[in-house]
Amino acid sequence: MNKHQQSGMTTLLITSMLLIVALLFSLASYKNLFYQIKRTQNEVLARQAHWAAEGGLECGFAEISNKSDVSTSLDKCKTVIDGQPLTLSIVTDDSKSVLTSKTDNDYKKITKTIVAGGAKSSGVIKSSADLYFNGDYRFFPDPGNLRNTTNWDCVLLRYRNNVFIHDDGNLNTGFGSHDLSYTSPPYLDFF
Repeated sequence: MNKHQQSGMTTLLITSMLLIVALLFSLASYKNLFYQIKRTQNEVLARQAHWAAEGGLECGFAEISNKSDVSTSLDKCKTVIDGQPLTLSIVTDDSKSVLTSKTDNDYKKITKTIVAGGAKSSGVIKSSADLYFNGDYRFFPDPGNLRNTTNWDCVLLRYRNNVFIHDDGNLNTGFGSHDLSYTSPPYLDFF
């Protein structure tokens, strides 16, 4: 036997083995790549479902706020958003209502608690923080409770702790009783 005739077979065998090992490594990396692609698709679908449910919730809240009625129809908001049919429901208990928005396949469910009517306190300007005024302004008090047939407990401001008034010297800023006398009633049925 000739030694040179067998050298091609050895080269072919080694090359084939190296190609098989490279193929196994590439298949293993493709499995990981397909897993990452599927995971990314799931995250995209989750975000789409979240924002579709959030959009339905905001639409329902806007409908309730515009009509000031928690029993209003929410059919406008149940339309399909990017292929996500929504289910909107509202459950009323005492003064609280819970608005629920969820995607059709229950993939995402978001709820919002609505307090009907708010605090119902009187006052022209209401804030849960401090107030800061800069510039020229004029306010007319909001009639609160009727004290007697001609006198009212009028409220101008409701604020947390402090009221800051900036006066640069050119404006007549501040609060005083000279601007609080107003001859016209604040609304037609006011007596």
